Amino acid sequence: MAKKNTAPEPEAVREADAALIPVTVSVNGDELSFHVRPSLPLSARIQMVMEIADLVFLDGAYFPTVEEFAFRSTVLSYFTDLPLADMSIDEIDRLCQCGDILHKVYELSADPLSSMRSDAEKLIQWRKEKLLRAKSDELYDAVTSVVNRLDSLLGQLE
Repeated sequence: MAKKNTAPEPEAVREADAALIPVTVSVNGDELSFHVRPSLPLSARIQMVMEIADLVFLDGAYFPTVEEFAFRSTVLSYFTDLPLADMSIDEIDRLCQCGDILHKVYELSADPLSSMRSDAEKLIQWRKEKLLRAKSDELYDAVTSVVNRLDSLLGQLE
């Protein structure tokens, strides 16, 4: 079983401490109102980057098709008060596809979201390389085992 990397628990983002900014956007003709947190504490930013990578690697397997969804949905989770926990993956994906929502988050955020994306990509790349090294080591061990077994069998023939 693969060990899960953990970051420090993020500090609670308290409503009173974070100057939440009210936003209303149009989603498929309907108005959607929510609040945007303009900034997160460092511990929450670290946790966010790790959560993005965790979504891309499930049960030790790499799923590149979810990278963009992982980033967008995690940004919405950390920077907005949208009730994502009450939504299905498809509903969250529809919100992620709505450019107005993410545009507002980027516009109102004082945190460097592009830097957090870059950090998440670096962590994902590091995990991919680590996974490949582990698979390479497994292959080496398997080939070594086969060669040793063949050597033993050949030794018996002589």
